[in-house]
Amino acid sequence: MNISKKLMLGYIGIALLIGIVGYLSALSSQKILQESIGDASSSIAKKTMEDIDKNIYDMVKHFEEYCHDLNMQKTIKASNKEFESLNDINKFIIEKNLEWIFYNKTKKNDFLENLLNNDLSHELRTKIDFYEKKSGYKVIGEVFVTNKYGAVVAL
Repeated sequence: MNISKKLMLGYIGIALLIGIVGYLSALSSQKILQESIGDASSSIAKKTMEDIDKNIYDMVKHFEEYCHDLNMQKTIKASNKEFESLNDINKFIIEKNLEWIFYNKTKKNDFLENLLNNDLSHELRTKIDFYEKKSGYKVIGEVFVTNKYGAVVAL
């Protein structure tokens, strides 16, 4: 074998070696980069979830505190007293629930109008509006307050 063929084979061998090392380096770098991006994404998601959990916990704590509000307690006690005087509480609740399901705004319904427009319902809507204005989006869909019989007192 003459010297030019040996040099040519040497250069090809070195080029092949550089190509293989480059390819393996690229694969290794890609794997490390994917793991790094995954770890960063995971920590961002974890932090975001912790923030959401904290916000929800704070809101739940605030509403638990609100449960001791005197106006709410007064409204619930009055509702409990009203329901205690009924002969068949379950029948009454079922009837009112059906009225709620088939509620027609053109036909007057004093019971449902009272639920929607009592002081406690206005107070709840004010709190919901406060959170919506504070955050810029609707945070709370709806809130129901029930008496000890499970009947809605305010919403």
